Amino acid sequence: MIMKECNIEQVLVAVPQISRDEFLKYIAETLGTYQWPKGSIECLNPNKTKLVYLWGNRIKGDAEGSWTAKVQGDHKITINKKEIELKDGTPYSGPIPSLSFDLAAINDNQDTPLWAKEFTTVGFTCENFQPYSYINACDGIIDGNNTDNSYTAWMKNGNEIVDKYLYSIAVDLSQNTALAYIALNVMPAEVLQQSADLFSNMKFNSKDVAVTSRHNVKEEPTPVLIPFYLLEFEFEGKAYYIAMMADNSFTLKGQIPPIKEPKKTPQQLVEEEMPDKVKKIKMIKWGWILAIILLFISNLTIAAVYLVFWFAAKWYFNKDINNRIKELELEAAENAKESATLLMKRLTNK
Repeated sequence: MIMKECNIEQVLVAVPQISRDEFLKYIAETLGTYQWPKGSIECLNPNKTKLVYLWGNRIKGDAEGSWTAKVQGDHKITINKKEIELKDGTPYSGPIPSLSFDLAAINDNQDTPLWAKEFTTVGFTCENFQPYSYINACDGIIDGNNTDNSYTAWMKNGNEIVDKYLYSIAVDLSQNTALAYIALNVMPAEVLQQSADLFSNMKFNSKDVAVTSRHNVKEEPTPVLIPFYLLEFEFEGKAYYIAMMADNSFTLKGQIPPIKEPKKTPQQLVEEEMPDKVKKIKMIKWGWILAIILLFISNLTIAAVYLVFWFAAKWYFNKDINNRIKELELEAAENAKESATLLMKRLTNK
């Protein structure tokens, strides 16, 4: 640990807002469906989970900005017996009103641990700060350094940190039905104000939300130690990690063993297992065209008889293929469930 000369009594320690067990459970829930390579889950040792404090600064300020979004899905809205159609992907936007923020950001320099680099653009939110002496009472270690100017990391990453902080607010605003209707010119603002209660429980479907923000820092930054949970492990001679900021954002980052071979879909497996039947189905698929030809060059009876045989052949070959696809889908679901159960048991003993 390297620390610049400062009054140690000024250093604050952010108290973790989640426990070690919550961190491990969240890993199991979030990564349970991941296609872990065989034997990699067994390399995870929950007892090696560390509580790591990184040096940073607490920044207080004001921010405002704007958001943009797109309509998700097609919508038909009837207003005063007039139907209004909103197409999927229609853009709309709105302002983000001025608000205060209180965020902690880790230092971003050559001594920042590699696993922590992904957190340099994420703000830590916390209301419970303790004096430096608190660090002696908790089971944690200190990493990084505090030699930078207190504004260095914020000047580098502050805009992105504030944008991410405002993102959840922007999503809520974009999904506010009344605000969406105003932005999309569906209904005048004065009319919506009269019907505020009607739209209060309605959620508008949005996508591709983006934020543009402006901010200013109001107070001198305060040096702070920011908590993270870190689980490091090795698999096949390579080092991996899973880390999470210990606040209520549940921001999870990491590097885990890559999928060795993407799993084939049930349809692809069936094509390998039953190539002859798949080939015949593809040929039979267009058999109805022959029925139309027979209808013109022969008569209705012959065309009808042919269609009966065509439906029978299509059903017969499709039956085996569809049954096998269902079997493979059930097997895949069962394997995924077993993997998720193994991960949960490995990390939480549950």
